[in-house]
Amino acid sequence: QLKSGQAGNELKILKELQKLGETYYFSELYEKDLKYLYGVSTQSQLETRINECLKNKPNAQDFRLYVSKMTKASEIAGALFDLWGVFIVGGGATAKQRASKMCGDRGVNVYQNVSGPGREKRKRDFIAFWDSLAAPASSEFGTIEDSADVCMRKMNATIKDLSANPWWLKYLSAMSLAVAVGIGAVAYKVFMPKT
Repeated sequence: QLKSGQAGNELKILKELQKLGETYYFSELYEKDLKYLYGVSTQSQLETRINECLKNKPNAQDFRLYVSKMTKASEIAGALFDLWGVFIVGGGATAKQRASKMCGDRGVNVYQNVSGPGREKRKRDFIAFWDSLAAPASSEFGTIEDSADVCMRKMNATIKDLSANPWWLKYLSAMSLAVAVGIGAVAYKVFMPKT
């Protein structure tokens, strides 16, 4: 339950996350990549393939479930910090080249808005964005930090789980994107205005 003033702070965070999401379109681009990589055309087919892919991956399932139970924008912000930071701060251009070799150019749309000229500015803007999202002493700031910490551990466990099976190594990018789609789907569900 939110205390007085927290609802307004959570709404501000939600609106800011929505703006950043509209800048990079990660959810839409993840889905486009995965539909291509899995050879499906509908959202239902994609969800079926992702569920099949994650069936024997308990860490990925745990991560997806954890994110799906988030109820506050500040919790989702922590998850998105980890997920989006990988692309924006982590060097999208280099990762795009490696992923493109594995998946082909049609399977790396997610990198569309994070590669090319302007990387340093994107990094600076991303860091400034997160620094301004909540006041450092606020409960929302603490929630963002805690959520980012838990999500980073769950993301790392998922990747470790995937790399434990060497024959899956060539699918690592697609599998990581599958986990990301779970986060993207939750974010999309929360951020999209109800009509």
